[in-house]
Amino acid sequence: MTKKSWKSYGANISSSPDICFYCSKKIDSYERTVDHIIPQSRGGILSNNNKLHSCGDCNKLKADMTPEEFKRALSSMIRLLGKDYKRQIGYLKRIAKNVDKIIESKKR
Repeated sequence: MTKKSWKSYGANISSSPDICFYCSKKIDSYERTVDHIIPQSRGGILSNNNKLHSCGDCNKLKADMTPEEFKRALSSMIRLLGKDYKRQIGYLKRIAKNVDKIIESKKR
């Protein structure tokens, strides 16, 4: 895919600077990071349509993955954790649900 095709990501996604887009946790200016939906290292553009506000933990968790890769990684983590880690699984499922919003925005 060319850089131009990535522009459709995030066009319909709104991200509040006070809430992490991925985990929906309230964040202050110290915790806030800007996540590139498609990382620059993977051909992402320097556009506001390619950026979301996120907490440092979610930004590190996503690393340099595309939304589709991140969704697969989250699914694998949820599967590997098992039933005994309900709190962590809930956290990862919440992130996965929000990643789905990004993936759906590209389909529109």
